[in-house]
Amino acid sequence: MNYRKIFLPLVALLVSLLVSGCDYGDVKITNLTPETLAENHSNVYTLSVSVKPKTKDVINESIRANIVIDGETFPMVQSPVSPDLFEFEYHLPAGRQDASYYFLADYQVEKRDFIKNREAFSDIHSFKLVNRYAFSLDVTRAPVGARVGVVGRGFKRNDRIMIGDMEAPTTYSSANSISFNVPPIEPGANYLVQLTDGESLLNVGTLRVDPGRITVSPESLTLIEGERSIVVFSAQSKAPVEGLYINVETDIPDSIIMPEVVIPGGARSVNVPIQGGVTGRGSLFIEMNGYEPVRVPVTVR
Repeated sequence: MNYRKIFLPLVALLVSLLVSGCDYGDVKITNLTPETLAENHSNVYTLSVSVKPKTKDVINESIRANIVIDGETFPMVQSPVSPDLFEFEYHLPAGRQDASYYFLADYQVEKRDFIKNREAFSDIHSFKLVNRYAFSLDVTRAPVGARVGVVGRGFKRNDRIMIGDMEAPTTYSSANSISFNVPPIEPGANYLVQLTDGESLLNVGTLRVDPGRITVSPESLTLIEGERSIVVFSAQSKAPVEGLYINVETDIPDSIIMPEVVIPGGARSVNVPIQGGVTGRGSLFIEMNGYEPVRVPVTVR
């Protein structure tokens, strides 16, 4: 490694900081550029800064911002959003993944009817590119069991979605798209959605979770002892890959003969056989965490 090539630019940068200006404390320079930026195909990145007067002596209209990067000084453009904000479109050289920079503010102060030119500089800042990030969720609210899409970049097959403190069933589609089913968590609240590869967490967004719904058809049953029938259980959205287990209980267990209810992965409903046992009258009760309760009256004659 050529340490001379690395050392000399650092020395030049430090020297430039010492001689380029003095921070008189008249203005406050705040870097608004994140330390990590999402990589893009144009390789152009917006660096922004806020320069605000700290004393009444500063002439607001005189404030100009510059950025020093790659050994060159470039003027920044005043943002239409606010006169205190300045931006610079930086073309990152090919093959680079990071850059260091600092800001220079030129301004004037008026004291005792005299106008003086002054200059202030910021600390050294840096940013680096990331090629793994999540843009957003495709919805802002969804019921338990619903499938929600995530759009981003750099997704991997072992990525998993965490919502609250619970891992959600996650489906990998491509490096730019994954989806998950809202797990059976307490509805009526906002939850932070995060992407994890087992080592790090990446915030995706916030999801409002509503109660899920299971519908049963028919809504009531009348059977003769030994008679067979079919009951259809349906969910609002497709079941996750491992299937959706529906908890069904009854207060007349000797009168109803039926298997466990599971909607197969990718399906929205399942047909379940049911047979009348001994004479009785009661109900089927569907109570699942995150879902609205359902009651189906049953009579066996």
